[in-house]
Amino acid sequence: MDTQSSPPDSSSGASGIVVGKEQKYRRNYIALLLDGFFFNFSTSIFSYTTVLPVYVAGLTNNTIYISLLAVLFFGLSNGASVFSCIIGVNAKSPKWTAVLICLTQRIGFLLMFLSTYAATGNHSFALAIFFFSYGIYGIAAGMSYPVHSVLVSNTIYRNVSSFYGTYNLAGAFAGVLGAQILRLLLAKYDFPFSYRWIFLLGLFVAMLSTVSLAVGISETKTAQKKRFYFSMLPGTVREILRKNREFRNFLVVRVISAMAEMSIPFYIIRVGSIENAKEQIVGSMTTVLLISNMLASKIMGWIGDRFGPAAMIRLAVLAGIFACLLVIFIPSTTWGFLVFVMVGFAITGSSLSSSVATIHFAGEGFVSVYSATSGIIIAPFYAIFSFLGGIITRQLSITWVFIISASLYAVSFMLSLFLNRGKSA
Repeated sequence: MDTQSSPPDSSSGASGIVVGKEQKYRRNYIALLLDGFFFNFSTSIFSYTTVLPVYVAGLTNNTIYISLLAVLFFGLSNGASVFSCIIGVNAKSPKWTAVLICLTQRIGFLLMFLSTYAATGNHSFALAIFFFSYGIYGIAAGMSYPVHSVLVSNTIYRNVSSFYGTYNLAGAFAGVLGAQILRLLLAKYDFPFSYRWIFLLGLFVAMLSTVSLAVGISETKTAQKKRFYFSMLPGTVREILRKNREFRNFLVVRVISAMAEMSIPFYIIRVGSIENAKEQIVGSMTTVLLISNMLASKIMGWIGDRFGPAAMIRLAVLAGIFACLLVIFIPSTTWGFLVFVMVGFAITGSSLSSSVATIHFAGEGFVSVYSATSGIIIAPFYAIFSFLGGIITRQLSITWVFIISASLYAVSFMLSLFLNRGKSA
């Protein structure tokens, strides 16, 4: 009978796949680190936390537009991940799928660069171009995240938390270098010419990220997968949330921390409003933020490998609480350095915990679906509360944004203490 010969064949095939992955592991690891180095350099240039809020503030004094940065990015990116997860599951080549999506994202960067030409005259037109391009960037970011998660899970099959930590470390180091250039450009050129050179630099380096994936990644052929259709997604997501209690509980904590992140675009505005603060404060705070990201990446990666994503999100929201409290009572720009250290740990910890959780909790072949599920659940809360941040700042004061964020972070932290309870041995 065929049943006697099937197990050896299956075992041999699986063993061959593992050997193939191991042989290509080092090459893929380096290629992904280069991707992290170049891409995180460019995202530090197009940062909605430091650089872009100041660029938008130079075009308008309406704080609603600043809050739109987070609304658009998280709303569009998480919404787009719904479609991308189908692509991720069915993709025969996650590498080339990721490359194609990345090229679309670069179109958004190009249009942001072009918006600086309109900024010399018609600010309303410049804002229109900028937010259109930022929308493209947000959609492409959402499309790329699930596919990139699949690419990582197929090529980095061990010590995933540590890999993500090193990946972010490489990116943060590149961002620190970029921040120094950012400071020089802001000091040398007036608005908006400084941002014209800044955005051009970000676009160029982002293209190097795409090249590193296209040239560096060597994929291992896997067994033919059963196709996954959009009509199957609602039922699959429902089953994930119903059966995977640990993942569901993690998402509750992550949702509340996402609400708290309504304050993120306003840290740089608050620090920059302090008396005697100079325009170069943007470059200085970006440097501190990126150095903090470097430290947080390795620390969070180490914690994730040993204690899982629950411990990562716990530390992240604790840092968020301290950041909010510090910035409320900040007496001088010097204290801004400590504020952005905490912001770095809060942002990096939340991001890494989500990335690790999707791989940690997902079954074989469903990493992108878990990634999209996370996005589907979190996106509305990001969008609503980010928009509320702008309204609260406009109607009350910027201080109230940080008070509310600190309260939400505190709730998230309390719930995170129960994540590991009831976990089977």
